[in-house]
Amino acid sequence: MNLYDSVRQAIYNSSKNLLPNNELIYSHQSGHEPRGSYCSINIIRTNKIGMEYESTYASATDITSGSVYEVTTRFMFVGDDAGNLAYEFETVADNPASRFYFGTESLAIMRKGEIRRVPEKRDTDWIDNFVLDVIFSYAVETTQPIDIIEEVSWTPTIN
Repeated sequence: MNLYDSVRQAIYNSSKNLLPNNELIYSHQSGHEPRGSYCSINIIRTNKIGMEYESTYASATDITSGSVYEVTTRFMFVGDDAGNLAYEFETVADNPASRFYFGTESLAIMRKGEIRRVPEKRDTDWIDNFVLDVIFSYAVETTQPIDIIEEVSWTPTIN
């Protein structure tokens, strides 16, 4: 699984624990809109944090490196109950138990923005939308095999 797919799944899994009774979808899927209130997840940006945070471990057969990314994610709450969902999610996300859910997916909340109300007009009706941006840190471990060194030779040169 590549980085984008794994971070996307990690954010979905941990967020589903915070909103267990509500519909949770990925944004921009071109599918049918869910009935009732729901939350849409949109990963806006994934930035690798500088090389000073990278760690490397070597064994006899492979080398493992760890990297950390900052992932900006927009949660959009839509529907009649959108405001309640947004504020509930924002409050519950600060809970120590919620940090456990994020931690099991190698995520941690670094920063959160303010909840913004952005209603949208559809046909003749206004639909409530509330938006919350959350910046997560996401730890990734990559393992690569090391070729076995079968022979080492050395030829001295004397001048």
